[in-house]
Amino acid sequence: MRAAGYLPHTIATKNQSLVEVTLVEAKEMAPPKGRQPLVWRLLTNRHVETAEQAETLIDWYRCRWEIDRFFDLLKSGCRVEKPQLGTRERIEKALSLYLIVAWRVMHLMRLGRTCPRLPAELIFDPLEWKAPYCLKRRWV
Repeated sequence: MRAAGYLPHTIATKNQSLVEVTLVEAKEMAPPKGRQPLVWRLLTNRHVETAEQAETLIDWYRCRWEIDRFFDLLKSGCRVEKPQLGTRERIEKALSLYLIVAWRVMHLMRLGRTCPRLPAELIFDPLEWKAPYCLKRRWV
């Protein structure tokens, strides 16, 4: 991705107050063969005057995407909202564990995308990966 341009603009909100915004457009420079380049159009209230500032905003939005995915995993994968633990202390302990699990799953997902041939032994003990493998293959 590379910042292709930015355009400052002023828009009116529902209550007619004016808000200064900037449209930042980024375009994929080397799309996969046979594919159209990906184009991001980001509307922001941040002031942008240079391509470097626009690229910084694009990086921020990339981080936001990761954060959204992390909390989605925390809520749907770990089902963090389901337990009815009753006390603040219990909730904090459970949340501490769920955060670690969600972070580890996100890390593994990223490794799976970036290093698909990475041996499981680099991440897990043999029993940690062999038991689920056998269950999936129904060898138990």
